[in-house]
Amino acid sequence: MNEFLSLDKDVKKDTPLNFERLNLRIQLDDLATLNTSLRVHLAGHSQTFDGKYRKRMANGDLHWLHRRGRVVSFLANGEPGRMVGVDRDITERIGEQNAQRRITKMSALSTLTGGIAHDYNNMLAVILGYTELLDDLTRDNPNISTTDATTFDDCLAQIRKASARGKNLTEKLLTFTQFKPSTIETIDLNELLSSLEAVIKTMLTPKINLTLALETLSRSIELNRADLEDVIINLCLNARHAMPDGGNLQVTTHLETIETATMHHHTLQPGPYIRLQLIDKGAGMDEETKNRAFDPYFTTREHGTGLGFSQA
Repeated sequence: MNEFLSLDKDVKKDTPLNFERLNLRIQLDDLATLNTSLRVHLAGHSQTFDGKYRKRMANGDLHWLHRRGRVVSFLANGEPGRMVGVDRDITERIGEQNAQRRITKMSALSTLTGGIAHDYNNMLAVILGYTELLDDLTRDNPNISTTDATTFDDCLAQIRKASARGKNLTEKLLTFTQFKPSTIETIDLNELLSSLEAVIKTMLTPKINLTLALETLSRSIELNRADLEDVIINLCLNARHAMPDGGNLQVTTHLETIETATMHHHTLQPGPYIRLQLIDKGAGMDEETKNRAFDPYFTTREHGTGLGFSQA
């Protein structure tokens, strides 16, 4: 029993094959499953043997195939003598099934995210309500010194800013769940960075020194403000993790013009641009990490400590 006719695109049609040749380049864990199914069939416990497997084709592509076969004749001693079977390429079908699973998962995620966003929004309403109440209680209170009142005002202002960012987050989540486009705003980048400075300093450890070097800009930008704030804060968090022993983080803005002759960013049109840079003193990334830096949810940190650089 050493012949098997295959419709595997990797071999010529109607070419007799032995199992050794037929099983070349099959993924090892899939091959073990196929062999188990074959042993069960040869022992007489099933009418056919079949299984799905992945195989590296001659051109390097990885395909999904489905193998099905059965014993068609036996030797005089009762042992299996000859088998027939077929390998069918099911790569396209597997791709369609995976795409449908992703759609189903995204639909479930949208439902879950929408519910979380609504609940979070309700919690923020309570926080903002008590913030306003504290503001009323401390305003013009004769028992509170001017210094204490200023401290209260600063604390309340930070609570309001954090709550406003939380509100923007819920709007972003709801935009995702309802597939609505983000709101585009005209933004003064230097003003936005200055408004985030206190939040970023609080987020960084005391061992990290934050410096803003903002060039006077004659132009504004058009982006979703909440999205840009998320990008900046995520990059600052990455910088913090890159410098566990402390260091310097510098945030700079610079107006520059990209000329056609010197363009190395093929996705940009020639013209004036604002360059935003965040420069830290971390160890940096090796080539392998650079190549995967923008893969969804790729991170070099422990699982559960971040969404990865691509989130920014």
